[in-house]
Amino acid sequence: MTQQKIDQVVARYWSDPAFKAQMQSDPAAALTEAGLNVPAGLKVKVHEASDDTYHIIIPQKPEANIQSFTSSRNVGPFLTTVCAEP
Repeated sequence: MTQQKIDQVVARYWSDPAFKAQMQSDPAAALTEAGLNVPAGLKVKVHEASDDTYHIIIPQKPEANIQSFTSSRNVGPFLTTVCAEP
């Protein structure tokens, strides 16, 4: 899934009330219809942020040690931007 495709889905969610309703009721079907490959059996949940609610998605814990996970992935810049220290 490319960032461009994700951006297209988000833009459509914001601009198309029928697509938004489908994303809320059956997100896997909506994403498939939007051209994304959703593996069978994968549960997809949509959480819409608001002015007073922000959702943080924690990735599944890796089987390897945590140090190799944080060394190989950039896991914090978004939180750093949204929740900057005073």
